[in-house]
Amino acid sequence: MSPAPMSRARQALCGAYVTFALVALVACWRQNLLFASARGIGFADVFVELWPALLANHATTSIAIDIFLFALAASVWMVVEARRLGIWSLSW
Repeated sequence: MSPAPMSRARQALCGAYVTFALVALVACWRQNLLFASARGIGFADVFVELWPALLANHATTSIAIDIFLFALAASVWMVVEARRLGIWSLSW
């Protein structure tokens, strides 16, 4: 049995999610590359030097903690919803 086709509204929502994800990917990696070039470090060293830089002052510490806790809450919510809907694994 094939799944029902998505409505136009659902297709538009999926398109918006993809657009948001692509903009976030490009914007974040642009900043990561600028961070690496400003410090003269390689790709692998970005991840080592990025974490201490996030704690440089109260503003950066605040946003880093805020984003981390949001990601944690969103992850818990996704697991709970997946279990509620009977989704136990990702099979792509």
